[in-house]
Amino acid sequence: MPLVESTTNGAGMTARGAKADARQSADADVVRTLGVGKSGAWKRWIGRIVALLVLVAVVAGVVALVRKAMKPRVTTYETAQVRRADISVVVTATGTVQAVKTVQVGTEVSGRVAAVRVTFNEPVTVGQVLVEIDPEQLQGRVREARAQGAVAHAAVQQADAALADARITLARVEQLRQREIVSQADLDTARAAIARAQAGLASARAQSQVAAAGLSNALTQLGKSVIRSTINGVVLSRNVEPGQTVNGQFQTAQLLTLAEDLTRMELRVDIDEADIGRVRERQLATFTVSAYPGRHFDARVEQLRNAPRTVQNVVSYEAVLSFNNAGRLLRPGMTATVSVISDRRPDVLAVPNAALRFMPMGRDAEEQRKRLGQTRHVWVEGAGGTLRPIPVTTGVTDGRMTEVLSGAVRPRMALVTDTKREE
Repeated sequence: MPLVESTTNGAGMTARGAKADARQSADADVVRTLGVGKSGAWKRWIGRIVALLVLVAVVAGVVALVRKAMKPRVTTYETAQVRRADISVVVTATGTVQAVKTVQVGTEVSGRVAAVRVTFNEPVTVGQVLVEIDPEQLQGRVREARAQGAVAHAAVQQADAALADARITLARVEQLRQREIVSQADLDTARAAIARAQAGLASARAQSQVAAAGLSNALTQLGKSVIRSTINGVVLSRNVEPGQTVNGQFQTAQLLTLAEDLTRMELRVDIDEADIGRVRERQLATFTVSAYPGRHFDARVEQLRNAPRTVQNVVSYEAVLSFNNAGRLLRPGMTATVSVISDRRPDVLAVPNAALRFMPMGRDAEEQRKRLGQTRHVWVEGAGGTLRPIPVTTGVTDGRMTEVLSGAVRPRMALVTDTKREE
């Protein structure tokens, strides 16, 4: 009996061990399936979750794009209003500010400058001494001319005395010839002496006149050593200093520049040949200079010159404009931008130029443009975002607004100037 019991207990223990091994094998399979207990298990789960989220985002994006594509587009337009305005047609040009009358003061004599009596911007009057040239050489020429005049005068007296002596000799020879004391040859010789004496007297008198002219010229040159103003004005430039030597023999040396009146000045501008037909004398103009930005000065066209100017194959014509410079703000040589008002239309119905340039897109708009042809027109927005053209007849333009001569437009009407799309 004890032996049998022992055998039975051993078999039971064997069966329990087999069951335990089976449970352990099943647990191992579950662990392998779930990945629990391994070092990379959680990383693999995180990767799967991220991939799932990316997939969801892609699907959402595709759905949003499809909805956006299916949504109808709404077209809106930029507009500007018709209004009444003053339109001025201008011709633009550039030029320089100049004095109405400018005098270049020079010297006709040579020598050393002894004194300069004026300086820059100084007012001068007619006859005022400006520059003095050292008169020493000129005074020497005057003395020489006077001496030559005295010699010529003595020669005249000598010739006159010779003529008187020849006349006395001829009278005596004629008396002797009447008594046949002298020959006819002696009488002819006496008469020839008279002719020579008269010629000598004429020559001496001529030399005396030459000497007198030389003296007069020397005195004139001496007078020119003092240079005086010929106008009432102001000194613009001074090109000489005391002690400087000037030479007036070959060309006149420029010493000073005088402007007659800086309160009345002029503009000289070059008008392009394409614009010259719109510019007329007496037209009004405005101009600006860099020295006073934003400030406009008034001027008037005084003269259009016919002589053409060609610079790099560009032909232009010079126009002279006058203006009042009572405040003396503007100075000679300033560069001015001039706008000549060639035409002015006050209080006219005007449309923006952008509305005239606007061209809508689309099949319907293309068909409407073909029907209109070359007729100028503007566009207005109708019901449902459609556009409707309005033919107009236009007049002058100032570059921003254009005059409307006829057409079904009225003030404050909104005209389309550009297209703007909203998604």
